[in-house]
Amino acid sequence: MLKDVCGQVDLSNNGAESLDIDTFARVYITGDAASPCPVCQSGTCSAGERQGLPCTGVGSLGTTIDCPPRANAFIGNIHVNLVVSSGTATLVAPNGAFCPAQRSSGAFGVLSAHTITETASGLTPAGVGAFTTSIGAVTCIPPTGNGTFDAGGDLPGPAAISEIGTITVTNQFLLNLQNLLCTQLGMCSTLCQVSPIFC
Repeated sequence: MLKDVCGQVDLSNNGAESLDIDTFARVYITGDAASPCPVCQSGTCSAGERQGLPCTGVGSLGTTIDCPPRANAFIGNIHVNLVVSSGTATLVAPNGAFCPAQRSSGAFGVLSAHTITETASGLTPAGVGAFTTSIGAVTCIPPTGNGTFDAGGDLPGPAAISEIGTITVTNQFLLNLQNLLCTQLGMCSTLCQVSPIFC
């Protein structure tokens, strides 16, 4: 990430969401098909530039920025700015080229593709202070600058992203939400069915 994730939720429009996510990835070719990225095992890096040094693993795979691959395996960067939302995201290409300088027509192995659509939903109450949500985006992945890798990875090219999750909010947020939905929009009866904190 190059900057903090920033966004907004419109409570007067079915909990519509929009997030601005700036991503930056370093691309390596390690030649290790079984474990292409070094992992954090028992608190130390299994391989790579910091092999044997302390680390903190992330997630079930144990990968971490603490354990980068060897520097000589680095081939380029991919920088993508995403605007993910709870609405419908669409990318249209009448000629099949969704991205500038796209090498192959179509998307995701479908040569005849001319439209990519991701449909998501806004906040839905799911208990005291909890809301379920889904967000999505369609975008272009730029080239890394390494001709061999870009040709093999068919970059630049289109990408579609979606995520489903739960958002938990604070008591102050709940009070503000109660004021908006009950006082201004008259939705108290609906909220009472979901959470007694609103009543």
